[in-house]
Amino acid sequence: MPGSILSLLSSSSASAPGHVFQFSGTPNLYSYMPDIHMAFPKKMSFMQRLQNTMFGAFNHMALTWWVYPAQDQLMREFAGTVTPPLPYIKTLLVNISATLVYSDPMIEYPRPQTANLVQVGGMHLKTGQLPKDLADLMSSTVSPRGVILVSFGSMVSPSKMSSSLRDSLVRAFASTELTVLWRWEGKTIENLPSNIHLRKWVPQQDVLGECALRRKTC
Repeated sequence: MPGSILSLLSSSSASAPGHVFQFSGTPNLYSYMPDIHMAFPKKMSFMQRLQNTMFGAFNHMALTWWVYPAQDQLMREFAGTVTPPLPYIKTLLVNISATLVYSDPMIEYPRPQTANLVQVGGMHLKTGQLPKDLADLMSSTVSPRGVILVSFGSMVSPSKMSSSLRDSLVRAFASTELTVLWRWEGKTIENLPSNIHLRKWVPQQDVLGECALRRKTC
């Protein structure tokens, strides 16, 4: 912030949404830059450009009128009384020194970008040795056509899905000739096809580094 020694560093766990570009000073023109939430192609039609622009305007209003005031209130509740007083949260955001964005220019649409927006996609990745049971499962002998990893991350519990959705996934996985490695922390699913293997925990980074992996479903 002007006149302050405070430096702020932020991060985005996915490709940066529009407001992150705004705070970094990076141009974010909805007329030809698809928003991360819209899943539009690089070359948008007129209607897609219109929807993209309308979404950007609505998102800006929602952040300004609802999100930032709520976040500012939470910040003050947890920070308590400090000296000097904390500025409004949006003032902090527009004075962020740098933002680490989990993306990679090789898979991003081309767009202008300022130096304080740093793409760090893949910086946490590492590979190690698989446990023997998984190494055997992913071997060319057991899985000659390759492996599909199915994981819904740490925020979604697959075992809590409805039985109809679960059965639909099982039928879909059974229709492929690939081996399916499914992270499933609930009770064992009965009568599973032979190509589906359940594990309560999967060393995801090590599995992703295997050449046998053909798909990852989140």
